[in-house]
Amino acid sequence: MPEPVRLAVVGASGSMGKARIRHFGDDPRCRVVAACARDIRRLGEAVPDEEIQLFAHAEEIYANPDVDAVSICIPNALHYEHARRALLAGKHVHCEYPLCQTLGEYDELVQLARDQGRVLHHALTVRAESLHRTMKGSLQGFGEPRAAYYRYYGGGGWYLDPNLRGDMFCALHIHFIDQFLDLFGEPEAITAHGIERDQCVSAVVLMQFPGGLAGTIEFGMGFIDKPGYMGTIVTADGWAGFESGSEGLTVKIGEGGQIGEMTPPPDTSKEEDAASFIDEILGTGGPQCDLATGRRAIELCLECSRQVG
Repeated sequence: MPEPVRLAVVGASGSMGKARIRHFGDDPRCRVVAACARDIRRLGEAVPDEEIQLFAHAEEIYANPDVDAVSICIPNALHYEHARRALLAGKHVHCEYPLCQTLGEYDELVQLARDQGRVLHHALTVRAESLHRTMKGSLQGFGEPRAAYYRYYGGGGWYLDPNLRGDMFCALHIHFIDQFLDLFGEPEAITAHGIERDQCVSAVVLMQFPGGLAGTIEFGMGFIDKPGYMGTIVTADGWAGFESGSEGLTVKIGEGGQIGEMTPPPDTSKEEDAASFIDEILGTGGPQCDLATGRRAIELCLECSRQVG
């Protein structure tokens, strides 16, 4: 068995950073050797493992010859610059979505990874999420889709700061846009409307697909009283929908006047994603999300932003 991949997590004191330390640390082919966050005290509380070196500056990670790969778990607007610096330092790069904020940046990182002979991994995990897989499976044999509507409203955090969030649609809508691509294929047209004021940001995306299917995505952040997380897909012969409740997410399926109900299995998309990154480095498998898929999702998000202006 080859030596474990020595990995560092940048942004390790946040919720995703802490999760990535766990995901990669649980893989016997990988060893988390370093972690980084600007607040070293908070980092020490988040990463109690004494075998993991702690750093306050990412450059110390990128310059460290004992680090083979990095997982970047910082706010969206910072992804591109850190991914670029890590690749230039010869590290394999795993980056949370969205990988960057423009197509020019995306193409630059892809080419840089090729030039450096390193793996660039866009961790767009949404197609592998348990809820999405359950919804997709429940639609099998239900006839032609006619309409789809997904909605999510959340609280605050750095998503309300454009300097950290970056592009509104890349931050909020990329999740559902990519799921609609997986469910329905390429759209014939996409339109968007959005607004940001009073520490709230919200927008609606309409995707028109062949056959007349209209897919609507409603997303917002900064709301104290939040409507439930929900979605509905109507087909020629039935429907499937999900909704969050006090006991978690529930999927309902309607056909012939009968309604069935199921609970999606535990979500392992992030763990699968981490494993696929190690597979890429070791040459034993491909990514969970290929770079072309990630690029197309960002391209559609940026088209929405262009319309909103």
